[in-house]
Amino acid sequence: MKENEKMKTQFTLREIMAFGAGFAILTIACVYFLTTLITNRSPKNVSAATFDSQITPATSSPSALDIGSSSSKWRSIYLSQNMNIDGKVVWTNGVAAGATNNSISMLKAGSVPVTYAAFVAGTLQTITVASTTLNELAGILPGDRVFVTPPPALNDNLAFMGARAITDGIEVKLKDMRTSGSNLASAGNNWSYLVIR
Repeated sequence: MKENEKMKTQFTLREIMAFGAGFAILTIACVYFLTTLITNRSPKNVSAATFDSQITPATSSPSALDIGSSSSKWRSIYLSQNMNIDGKVVWTNGVAAGATNNSISMLKAGSVPVTYAAFVAGTLQTITVASTTLNELAGILPGDRVFVTPPPALNDNLAFMGARAITDGIEVKLKDMRTSGSNLASAGNNWSYLVIR
């Protein structure tokens, strides 16, 4: 009777040991699986990355690959050469609704030659500078926002009255503020410009 009870006790201990070993193996497998899943699939906040070759999407826009997303963003990017962008640049400041009317799809900046004809006192001139004169103005459209800065050498009698975008160019308005006197001679200066769409 005692021998049978001893065998029953040993069999029970073997079962417990086998169950414990199996549970440990299962636990290790689950931890490994979850670690692999988190490492490979969950979004990360990437602070830096180095690429030794080109990152080329398999297909072209609009099916091209994304780098980052609204929930997984790159913290910073440093470029040593040019960046060519085919779409809009949107600033949201972390707020999705901030994207409304807060994007830039085209930006041009440089120096543009503005040459005016002889001025009669009190008259206004509109000077047009087109891409045929300065090739970099090609692509500008009516409605683009134009900012121009007159040069320090501009005649003191002339006032800058505004500028606007035209197809492939810029228009600049100047006015001779004198009420009388001989004509101002024709002249030209380089103006700084910025065009935003």
